[in-house]
Amino acid sequence: MAHSCVPNASWYTSDTLGTRVVRSLVPIGAGEEVFVSYLSGSDLLLPTETRRSLLQAQKEFLCQCQRCCAHEDEARVFPCTFSAKCPGTHCSLTGGGLGPCSLCHAPISNSDAAISLAQEAGLLASLDRIDHILDAGLPVNVSAAIQALEPIHPLHYLSRRIGRVQYELHTQR
Repeated sequence: MAHSCVPNASWYTSDTLGTRVVRSLVPIGAGEEVFVSYLSGSDLLLPTETRRSLLQAQKEFLCQCQRCCAHEDEARVFPCTFSAKCPGTHCSLTGGGLGPCSLCHAPISNSDAAISLAQEAGLLASLDRIDHILDAGLPVNVSAAIQALEPIHPLHYLSRRIGRVQYELHTQR
């Protein structure tokens, strides 16, 4: 079965003999190719560049599925900057920058895009630093830093990481 970051089927091993069962996730028409994901469910939530890097490292191919070849990366989602009342989003563009709002279609200014992307970079650096401290068991209290983390947007891929470290902090207390 071929890989896609938008699979139409999944598979699992059903017994100790290694019997594999394939299940459709959506209706698959006669003659339509069956696609599964070679990535885990959580890896599918990552940005295009990260998914492609994982597949290159693990499976030695560059993914060319419809999602990886799309103009926008829906894992990197930013709130509309045109109006606080607009619930739309700006997605990261494969060529760099951010696209227009998904609802009001307002373009994002270069300065607002730079601010949003800098916020994302800062949040990623904070999460990487916190993970490093926790993984290494360093005697540094990161509780305040973890509690201060705020998602860029609920659909942004870093929201899951923020939730994970905040959950871990909460369960330790």
